[in-house]
Amino acid sequence: MGLCAISFSVDQYGHAQTQGQLNTSGPSSMNVNQTNATSANIIKLVDGQLPHKPVERVALVEPTFTYAAYQNGSFYNFYTKYSNLLWDDDRSIVLITTDLDLLKDRPIPHGPFPFYTHPEYNDIPYINYFNVLLQHLQKDFTFISKITDVDVHEGNIFQNNGKNAYDVLFLFHSEYVTQSEYNNLKKFVSNGGTIVFTEANVLYAEVSYNKSSDSISLVNGHDWKIDGNSATHGTSERWLDENKEWMGSNFLDIPSWEKVYFRNNPFNYNHTEEQYVTNPDAKILLDFEAYNLTDNYQNATVATYMMNYGKGKVVHLGIWGHTLTHNEKFLNYFDKVIIPIAYDLDISNNLMKTEPSPEFTINVIPTTVELRPGEKKTIQIYIQSETILNSKASIELSRSISNDNLITKLAQDKVDILPLNTAISSLIVEAPAGIAPQSYTLPLSINITFPTTLDLTMEKKLLSDTTSSQLISKTNNITVTVLPSPDLIEQIQNLASWIFQ
Repeated sequence: MGLCAISFSVDQYGHAQTQGQLNTSGPSSMNVNQTNATSANIIKLVDGQLPHKPVERVALVEPTFTYAAYQNGSFYNFYTKYSNLLWDDDRSIVLITTDLDLLKDRPIPHGPFPFYTHPEYNDIPYINYFNVLLQHLQKDFTFISKITDVDVHEGNIFQNNGKNAYDVLFLFHSEYVTQSEYNNLKKFVSNGGTIVFTEANVLYAEVSYNKSSDSISLVNGHDWKIDGNSATHGTSERWLDENKEWMGSNFLDIPSWEKVYFRNNPFNYNHTEEQYVTNPDAKILLDFEAYNLTDNYQNATVATYMMNYGKGKVVHLGIWGHTLTHNEKFLNYFDKVIIPIAYDLDISNNLMKTEPSPEFTINVIPTTVELRPGEKKTIQIYIQSETILNSKASIELSRSISNDNLITKLAQDKVDILPLNTAISSLIVEAPAGIAPQSYTLPLSINITFPTTLDLTMEKKLLSDTTSSQLISKTNNITVTVLPSPDLIEQIQNLASWIFQ
């Protein structure tokens, strides 16, 4: 795959200026390895628009306008002081004429800066996330451009002929953008480019950019707008309808202190800031199944998704991604799903890789059980998926003359295994009265099936069940030891222990 060679100069503020066009060059645990069952060659990706031409030009956009808004002595100092006034019944009467300097001509930081919540020291918010994702992206590309909001604002993501200068843009916490930047991002996708939004709470408020002072001023959004010599109540999400149209989602405006939970949560993600899907054309890659939502978002779908727009597409993680910077499952998902979709690579090559962890892990707890006649115990069965495939498992208990005296019952003999999740079943084992004391072996067989064709055209799920599937099997032995019935002395001791416990 070719690399991208771009010629650029740097202006007095450190922003890239492109020159011309681009030139492209105890418990029992068993690991079940998916590659033991099938070859990567038999998995096919189904989507009418894939694959596109090979991706050769990639850029990460650093959200420098958002940095300027969050630095100490800027927008959030104003919000902290005055936003409580917006909770009044009549917001239209709110008119602020003081401290407007906090919303105007805020300089763009170049390097670490004092964040408004900790002005005593300097840093760059979430820069570790930016760098970690960059490292993962560089596994496929040696050279990746790093640009800023100013570059997008000034149209440097396009060539002189109006065509895209890059194939893929990765955006981060781009909460504050100019109208020109917004229009350019939308045009970039419409032209055939791909944008990967790695964070929620993006494209939320409009600012203006002053090139001569390298600074921004608030225009409208985040509940405020500024006009001349006063600040009044403004819109929350500046491009609410437009975002729905081409990005496919809007900001889930539920404060982080609210107890929002996720039923499908392979990354153990905690509610902070999320998007919810608002365009029916979006294809859900991973539905987090949010619940305990506030009344105005009762049916909201928080999900990682992809959506075609114009000649290009959007991929959106939908969550506050930087909180998972060092989460191995998240980074594995980013490598195996997000990067291939963004780069238009054959996703099947990544689905079948076993590193860094096996595809399925089966745990049976416990594997050794002691029973008295008349007693019963429950054995838990956990099947953990490390793959993005929707899988199914059937659980069988082999019967023989040697173990036929035991009474057994499976809670579920068939379970669905969601991507990157754990399916649970249980086995109840009972020793009937009068059974002879001895050891029994219960062979527990688990058969896992998974699709070999991935369908990206599904309305709500990326990976659908198909008639084409592969089977892997594993057997685990459970040892059940039936002890003799307790004699009288032991019964009295047991009763005493129960009374005094």
